[in-house]
Amino acid sequence: MRVLRWIGRSRPDDLARYRPWLPDDPTLDAPPQADWAWRPGLWREPLSPAERLAQKPRTVLASGAALHHDAAAGSLRLIQRAGDGATGAPFALSLEPVGLQAGFISLALDLPDAACRGMATHQMLVATARGDLAGIAAWLRINLVRAATTDSRTVALHPAGDVYRGAIDLYGMPQEVMPPDRIWVDLIIDPPPHRIAIADLQLARVPRPPF
Repeated sequence: MRVLRWIGRSRPDDLARYRPWLPDDPTLDAPPQADWAWRPGLWREPLSPAERLAQKPRTVLASGAALHHDAAAGSLRLIQRAGDGATGAPFALSLEPVGLQAGFISLALDLPDAACRGMATHQMLVATARGDLAGIAAWLRINLVRAATTDSRTVALHPAGDVYRGAIDLYGMPQEVMPPDRIWVDLIIDPPPHRIAIADLQLARVPRPPF
């Protein structure tokens, strides 16, 4: 929690120096220290079709986005709807089990090339999800790839009302994956007993706080 409080501090004198890769998007709620921030395409661009029924272990939703589960029976319905304006996201997602008997659900999301540039072990990746997850446990896993080497790290997303937030500290990640050629993240949730809504998901990269 100390890390999350530190992330929220403002450093207006350093913004130009810390934000060379920050997109010009006023709807992104990036921490003051962030040099890169991003909202995945599932919350930014329309899906066609907007409703999918995921029966197989892997269902491709869009370029760089796939839904995974390990269901022995049943399926998972994903629906993209227009955002309500509260989060700034143009679209929102809902996940609804249909006789689902699964141990996990995961959204795999490829990060853009800009996320790789400048990434180093003195940084953290902050994830903020908003929506009605009805108390369902959620995690974020980052996967870094460089040449033939892959490494990953996972953090729990802590709920505070309708906001789930967590920070992955990159300190100690092997130098063999730095800087990475490719990054993807997995948003992992326990299978819900009923429909849940993910109104927004944002990722941001910030310098890690001093010890």
